[in-house]
Amino acid sequence: MEGARGSRTLERLGWEVIWIWCLAQGGCKFGLYEYFKKTYADALRTWIYFLSSASAQVIADVALCPFEEVKVSVQTQPNYAKGLVDGFPKLYAAEGLPGFYRGLAPFWARNLPCK
Repeated sequence: MEGARGSRTLERLGWEVIWIWCLAQGGCKFGLYEYFKKTYADALRTWIYFLSSASAQVIADVALCPFEEVKVSVQTQPNYAKGLVDGFPKLYAAEGLPGFYRGLAPFWARNLPCK
């Protein structure tokens, strides 16, 4: 029963969400990695890689967080929205701009130590 509900949620969100999500996070993460690696080139090599990776991950998570907030709202609240197109304005109207980033700290706690 639970699996059927999850697949219906994916159908409601559509594959566009997955593509936008991957492009936003992946583009920032991998695109900015080289930039930050060169920016921190004067430090020790290990720190260069650490800072480059962490900097790119932080910016990628900031880019991804609004999509994640809408996705979680659509998945956990029945009849919240049909997908991103109507989910973004609804979240903005209810919580304003901070609503898009309310889960950023837990998101970082989950992502940064493992990267």
